[in-house]
Amino acid sequence: MSRRWLALLLAALVPVWLGSLRWRRLGRRRVEDLRSRGEGFVYALWHGDQVLLLGSHGDDGCSVLVSQSADGSLLAGVLQRLGYGVVRGSTSRGAVAGLLGLRRELRRGAIPTFAVDGPRGPAGSVAGGAVALARAAGVWVVPVASDAASAFRTKSWDRTKLPLPLSRAVVVYGRPLRVPAGADLDDARALLAARLRSAAARAARVSR
Repeated sequence: MSRRWLALLLAALVPVWLGSLRWRRLGRRRVEDLRSRGEGFVYALWHGDQVLLLGSHGDDGCSVLVSQSADGSLLAGVLQRLGYGVVRGSTSRGAVAGLLGLRRELRRGAIPTFAVDGPRGPAGSVAGGAVALARAAGVWVVPVASDAASAFRTKSWDRTKLPLPLSRAVVVYGRPLRVPAGADLDDARALLAARLRSAAARAARVSR
């Protein structure tokens, strides 16, 4: 099966699969407060949460940074058919073009979205893209984590979570962080990693 047809098949099946989940959102008011004040922000998440989060953010206006690999092309096709914006690039290939594309998306009101430990890990690390864009554009970073009561993990490096249909699922929006002009990016990455771990721990706890 060609990648194009596989993308079409996945785009048809994924909404049904993830649409069957029973969602609970915690900390969503943090996002709504930023919006009500006219504040821009970006989402940051772990690579292993991407599939699960596809089912809860299709109406948020997200633009996703997707790697330029062959697997990234497949993911891009699925995302576009699900209504997500896509910007190609990663920390390893096309980084500058990817960040410039996401800044353009931010200016038009979209929410740039980063899997911060992608595309190849190590899992739980934070690359510099999300915090660099937030510092340059003067916007917030919102850490997002998710989990499901019934799910299994793939054997890939990121241990992708694949929820079973009809499972209870939870999304946790962690405490947003600002990266002021002149801030040290390594410090910002460490803070973001800590807040993502905290959000992930809460998601795991609440989903059980």
